[in-house]
Amino acid sequence: MTLSGVKISKTLYMDTPRFRSNFYYCQNQTVNLKSLASSNYGSDVDIINEDGELATAYEAQKGINRQLQEELLAEKKFYSDHISKAKSEIDRLREENEKYQKLLSTDLSQEPKNKNQEFAQNEIIRLAAESLALQERVDKLSESCRRYKNQIRLLAMKLKEVGVDDVNDILENDPVVVPHTSLTLEMAPVTRKKEREYLGMFEYKIQDEAVIIKKLITDLKPKVAVALLPGLPAYILFMMLRHMDHVDDEPKMHQLMKAVRTGVKKTLKKRIDSIEYNALWLANMLRLLNNLRQYSGDAVYQATNTPRQNQQCLRIFDLSEYRQVLSDIAVWIYQGLIHLLERQLERLIVPAILEHEEISGLSGPGGRAAPPPGAGAGPARLKHELSAVHDHLHTYAVDQPLRVTIFKQLFYYICAYSLNQLLLRKDLCCWAKGLQIRYNISHLETWIKEHLAEYGQKSVEEVLSVLRPITQAVQLLQARKSMQDVQSTVDMCDYLTAMQVCKILNMYTPAEEYEVKVTREFIHEIQKKMQERAGTNADKEPQNLLMDSKVIFSVQFPFNPSPIRLEAIELPEVLGLDGLLTKI
Repeated sequence: MTLSGVKISKTLYMDTPRFRSNFYYCQNQTVNLKSLASSNYGSDVDIINEDGELATAYEAQKGINRQLQEELLAEKKFYSDHISKAKSEIDRLREENEKYQKLLSTDLSQEPKNKNQEFAQNEIIRLAAESLALQERVDKLSESCRRYKNQIRLLAMKLKEVGVDDVNDILENDPVVVPHTSLTLEMAPVTRKKEREYLGMFEYKIQDEAVIIKKLITDLKPKVAVALLPGLPAYILFMMLRHMDHVDDEPKMHQLMKAVRTGVKKTLKKRIDSIEYNALWLANMLRLLNNLRQYSGDAVYQATNTPRQNQQCLRIFDLSEYRQVLSDIAVWIYQGLIHLLERQLERLIVPAILEHEEISGLSGPGGRAAPPPGAGAGPARLKHELSAVHDHLHTYAVDQPLRVTIFKQLFYYICAYSLNQLLLRKDLCCWAKGLQIRYNISHLETWIKEHLAEYGQKSVEEVLSVLRPITQAVQLLQARKSMQDVQSTVDMCDYLTAMQVCKILNMYTPAEEYEVKVTREFIHEIQKKMQERAGTNADKEPQNLLMDSKVIFSVQFPFNPSPIRLEAIELPEVLGLDGLLTKI
């Protein structure tokens, strides 16, 4: 009987589009008739023309409405009959269940005396388990009946709007669907309970959305997030989206995505100077982006999916537009994080690279050997800050390719800022300072090789390459500067412009003991050779003396699938989401 009820529900559901189509047809016919009457008779639509067109059309419309009303009455009667039968079946099952419960209370407390009694006990236990399963099916049937009843009422209202005045008679004798609570079988605790299989979704009420966003995004502290599954907020948000896809609730989906975007931006604007918050939400936005890719159903993203993950792909929604929205948010967070890190490193760059003198016995022009104030913050302090950044990115599970891009950007900034300062300070342009600066840069190169080796040799070389302009500038300070060395000097400075090379040579102060002054002929020859090397691209060569330290490299977010099973994800108590989200 229950299976029959399910089939009935499916039949009603399949017929609903036909009712809706008939309604729209009637509505269009009414509009067309009004338009025809208006065009033929102007404002006096009560006049019937000689051919009786309006009367004929009116009679046809009445016939169509009458047919729709008869179909609706027939479907209503069919629906009511089967609801009545379902109630009778539920009552019968309740009585049967009570009888089994009495047997359970008397027989299961006793040891079986023979095989027949043991068999009877096992059979009772099996039937109790089946009753539990039946209860779940009854609940689903009740919910389906409620939903279809609402759809029928909606169709009736639409018919009333197009002029069918007798629709209320259809609903007068409509039986009230038994409430969910009255359908619950009053069962005592059974011996066994069927283990529930989860689908990897979270359901929530629309009125709880603001509280959920507050607890999951606004109030989530990094020190709490580090103790959770990396990217857990992103997984929870995606499981909420999966439930909306499951029930086809598109308005709720749009509202949630808008709330997520607003919540993340509001949180980061309040904590603009926090590396931890920026790293946390950069990682989570990328995790949510990759989840939308992985479960989109696109074959290009399904190569590493398990069969279970392919079953969990979105079936109704196409969220490709929201993938772009999440990508834009991630770019915004990335750029904010880069600017924050650059501001924090800026005060350390000059003391650590240009002014720190670790090699004893060397001095600059005029015999100066005492380091300037603040020079105590040497390469060790700068490396410590870089290590802290690396740890934050690793702790919050920022994707590895993006970590490489972040450090490439940071070392480019270190290089550009250092070179610009060197080009503006004559006291740094000497052989001794060149040696000290080169030694300080070697500390950074060692740090890159040690901390970025896990990302591959190609990544290490890519980051090292952005330091070449400052490296070549200090090599120029150390190189010989005779006319015989012109070509080798030009070849050595392929990452520097002619203007930068000439500026360094003009400011260069030779050591009084053994170096000769750089001649004007040498500088002119260097400039000539570098222009020849540029050739036809000379006009395209940057004409600015200083490097642009504000350059931001283009960033990409490669697809990174997750092996995490959605159905295995649980809500930690620390998030305070119990009672707000229901695992499905």
